Amino acid sequence: MCSIAGVTSTSHNKIVNTMLNLMRHRAPDDKGIYNDDKITLGMGRLKIIDLESENLCPYINQDIVLSFNGEIYNFKEIKKELKDLGFKFKTTSDTEVLALGWSKWGTRIFSKLNGMFAFAVYDIRKKKLYLARDIAGEKPLYYIYKDKKLFFASEAKALVKTLNLVKQKSETYEAFQHCLNETLFKNLLQLPAAHYLEYDLNLNKITKITEYWTLKRRKINLKTCEEELNYLLKKSVKLRTFCDVDYALYYSKGVDSSLISTFHEFKSKMYFNDQYDWKSNFFKNIKKIVYHLDFPVGSYSSYPLWKLAERAKKKKN
Repeated sequence: MCSIAGVTSTSHNKIVNTMLNLMRHRAPDDKGIYNDDKITLGMGRLKIIDLESENLCPYINQDIVLSFNGEIYNFKEIKKELKDLGFKFKTTSDTEVLALGWSKWGTRIFSKLNGMFAFAVYDIRKKKLYLARDIAGEKPLYYIYKDKKLFFASEAKALVKTLNLVKQKSETYEAFQHCLNETLFKNLLQLPAAHYLEYDLNLNKITKITEYWTLKRRKINLKTCEEELNYLLKKSVKLRTFCDVDYALYYSKGVDSSLISTFHEFKSKMYFNDQYDWKSNFFKNIKKIVYHLDFPVGSYSSYPLWKLAERAKKKKN
């Protein structure tokens, strides 16, 4: 994970730095802030791909500034296409590929991306800011328009605590929390999945919020569907297991994790044993877990995931 944060105003380094510090748990390896007379844009980084290169947090060139959370799984294919078009690369990161891809295609790049992401792109020449979120909404992105400025961050708590936001009652949130753009705080919104937001820094307003992807029905050949599914699963797992650090599989022995494990030889598999007595540990950690969730969720799965993350961290160290 990484973190992004920003304000559509100059000289807000302190606010952006505070937001990044509140999200340090998701971005412990690096932190950087860019500002000019229109914007203050920050990024915290967890290093997964390209552990050595600089100028990635955020990525800055003469055209754009990119603050990026996530991973572009097919960045190698996009990089080859950009190289064939004459682009030169200084790093081995997917961040640089996304940045140069945006310089070339702008919002048309969404048709090329295969990944999980939430990012902010500041077009220096056009004085426009773009916020974008992946098609499944896997990576979070919250924003609020306040005092004629747009504030945004990867986690709601960064905005809530920094701006002292006011709670609001929502009769529908408990039932439809994952379907709504509204949150439990007044005027705080989340960018919908598969959408990008455009903000004009000269006009100081959101000019549009655009859905860039919709689910399309397609015909399935019943004679070859099993073969096609096998191919898609194998390709999907291969794309997601490329990185420059060690990784493991959270293995429940259920259908999903068992299926994934058949397509890749994982060096480590981590299993949560629910036969143990976890009651005292659950109550010991539940407040901390809820803090990181930001909002209520309709499942207890966050606790076993927390315990698996603890084990992964110890194994790394």
